[in-house]
Amino acid sequence: ILMYVGVFFFSSRRRHTRFLPVSWARRCVQETVYPTLNLTQLLIQELKDQDTIVIPMFGNHEAFPVNVFDFKNDRESVFLRTLADSWVPFIGQETADFFAKYSYYSKYYVKYNLKVVALNTQACNLLNWFLLKDASDPGKMLKWLISELKEAESNNQNVYIIGHIPPGDECMGKWARRYHAIIERFYKSVKMQFYGHTHYDHFEIVRTLESPKKPVGVIMIAPSVTTFCGGYNCGLNPSFRLYHVGQANMYPLNYYQYRLNLSKWNDMPNVKQLQWDVAYNFLEEYNVTDMSPQTFEEIAKKFSEYNGTLRKYINNFYSGLEDIIRFNQDTKKPEQRIKDNLEKLFKGKEREFFCQTLEEHHLIDSCRQPSMAAIFDQLGYMILDILEGEWISEVEEASGL
Repeated sequence: ILMYVGVFFFSSRRRHTRFLPVSWARRCVQETVYPTLNLTQLLIQELKDQDTIVIPMFGNHEAFPVNVFDFKNDRESVFLRTLADSWVPFIGQETADFFAKYSYYSKYYVKYNLKVVALNTQACNLLNWFLLKDASDPGKMLKWLISELKEAESNNQNVYIIGHIPPGDECMGKWARRYHAIIERFYKSVKMQFYGHTHYDHFEIVRTLESPKKPVGVIMIAPSVTTFCGGYNCGLNPSFRLYHVGQANMYPLNYYQYRLNLSKWNDMPNVKQLQWDVAYNFLEEYNVTDMSPQTFEEIAKKFSEYNGTLRKYINNFYSGLEDIIRFNQDTKKPEQRIKDNLEKLFKGKEREFFCQTLEEHHLIDSCRQPSMAAIFDQLGYMILDILEGEWISEVEEASGL
């Protein structure tokens, strides 16, 4: 099963307003999604003779302009119809038509007793200003998600949820909290949640909302194929991930993280074909026996001090940071000096990496950093929470969750 949750690219510089002629607006939208359409055609060509399931969903850079998406009217109709038509070979006409109408969809695979729910996370994007006029469950997607999970629960189906922006990272807090509550309610059905967006290699643990907090789910956030990042020592090594799952219940057993070591391949400019290396597999890398939420909780607890586990996590978080340092600074640098440099950079930031494993870390006082940048981030969350209103408690009461 190939999960395809959006492509990163820079959009057209042309501005799209409601005053544009329809033909021009249509052209802007279509040109913006060309990279996605090109990748779709490439996948169709490469996989046409293979028994491979492709599950597509767009991210925050496919629509035009980037980050914005209007759930209230038909502004996105050309964009959605264009994507839907290109995805018919993957999800079928009926599902594609549903997606074109609502911007999200589900697909059931009888062979695996698996329902895949694909969410449009523009519904919680902090930079999607259209949400200010429709903050009470944009597109009624969470209401629909509850109905899909209730149906799966009744039919004893396994569920995967895929999306782009992780609920807990650049995602409106109240929407994320509502999503969190839904996952807690249906955690027995939801086997795994797959997200991207950040370009980094990390995870978030879904814990029960009431104390004592217990882990009930894991949001897996895979690193990107693109080298772009916004953090330390960009860019990243291109990466993709392969999960092994048990067919009986579709529960993840292990995953293998593939990485293109740019340090190595840049030293071999005449190579005609690059080879992806297995950077690590989860069970061996973190010395664990399964991928349960409790296991991820135990890994996160080890982040209380700068130790071997946290060092591995930081190296993987930045898609092979040690290789990047080795190439960018000194290819002959002794390994101990690399370790010392990493410790100098990250010792004292243990709490920061632990907090990243918490789905609602921006709401936790002990996770708030005293820097000016963090203060402005928290102020932004507060303003958006006020603008969103108190819709969640009302929906919880109405839905009976």
